[in-house]
Amino acid sequence: AVNLSVCDTTGEQLLPKIAVTYDGGCYIGWFDSRAGSYAVYLQKLNAQGVKQFPAGGLLISNNPQSSSLVDWDLAVDDSNCCVLAFTDTRAGSSINPYAYRISPSGQFLWGANGIALTDSVNVFQANPKVIVTSDGNFIIPWQYNNKIAMQKISKAGTKVWGNIPIMVIGNTAISEKFNYPIGVKSDNGNFILYWIGYTGSFISPSNYKLYTQKYSPAGTGLWGNPQDTLFVGGAQGTYQPTIYPDGNNGAIYVWQSFVTGPTVCYVQRKNSAGVIQFPANGVAVTTTGSTMLNFAPAASYMPSTGETYVFWQRKNSLQSVIGVYGQKFSATGTRLWADSGHVVKPLDGNSFASLQTYTKDSSVMGYYMEISGVTGFAKAFKLNRDGVLQWGGTILTPGAFVSEKGRMSIAINQNGM
Repeated sequence: AVNLSVCDTTGEQLLPKIAVTYDGGCYIGWFDSRAGSYAVYLQKLNAQGVKQFPAGGLLISNNPQSSSLVDWDLAVDDSNCCVLAFTDTRAGSSINPYAYRISPSGQFLWGANGIALTDSVNVFQANPKVIVTSDGNFIIPWQYNNKIAMQKISKAGTKVWGNIPIMVIGNTAISEKFNYPIGVKSDNGNFILYWIGYTGSFISPSNYKLYTQKYSPAGTGLWGNPQDTLFVGGAQGTYQPTIYPDGNNGAIYVWQSFVTGPTVCYVQRKNSAGVIQFPANGVAVTTTGSTMLNFAPAASYMPSTGETYVFWQRKNSLQSVIGVYGQKFSATGTRLWADSGHVVKPLDGNSFASLQTYTKDSSVMGYYMEISGVTGFAKAFKLNRDGVLQWGGTILTPGAFVSEKGRMSIAINQNGM
């Protein structure tokens, strides 16, 4: 109940990521300013929470960093190794992406300085993600200026597609920009990618669209040409959409938009063949047209029932009261709870962040960080399929120590822990 300290040295420890190992433990990575500038550290915990690397973490990279950070990623492969992808400025003023593979004993399997993913160090490149494919390779997509770049790395550290990454480019006739790639693995070494496209300003985009494509191990598109369009409507270019595996080699997609007025969250599901399972342009998680605002959706899929669960933030128009709401969808995208959404945490003056959800058997769990003033509390809940709170009918507080908190990251292991 006191909580386990992963790292409590001087400076800041920021942007934590977590991924589970096959023995019930996990890797946790973060950016760390103990030496004055940001460096990347990694810790490995066994199933009992015992640290396997030095107490302050294993230093992965202290190469020069920008004064501000972008998103990054880590994942675990079938050898219990950790693959990290992040950016730094070691090659010059522009941030570039690099990838490292670390063994369970802390060995640097791709060399002390990892693998440089880009073919041009003078281009702004951000937000790399890691997809571990079913055949044991690694796909790393990232933003390459206003394009999407992808590189495939083998376990041995070979760039399978050569030194020049595969590029996914928008409609040049309208100067379309691509951003925020994210993906999940699919069948036979394939993978599914999801990203945004827009024209105009990053802050106030036009021609806003959400795209997806399934790629073969060779990087060839398998669905639409050049990609499938999931959504056309209004949204912010700063919003990062999210994708989740559906347990059947397809994907669940969520996003937020103000296409019909106040911000509403949407969900879509595609099967492995690329056929949408919900109505075109996605299904709203709640009745549209109200004055309430809906943000930051998170989704999970229940293979045993074919149901999709989505949870999100609901706020009033002044964003002065906030609650946690949820929705259950049938296999064809019908809302199965109230059209207005199912209340998990009623509206109150506290804010929250880092909402995530997982299913296990016939239950669904949700996790979020509730913030009261400057104090943060890690929260967790479990619902049955009717939306009734389990765990004694309460929302638990795994992290109750009075302090500022943020950026909660969640993973579930093979035992449902």
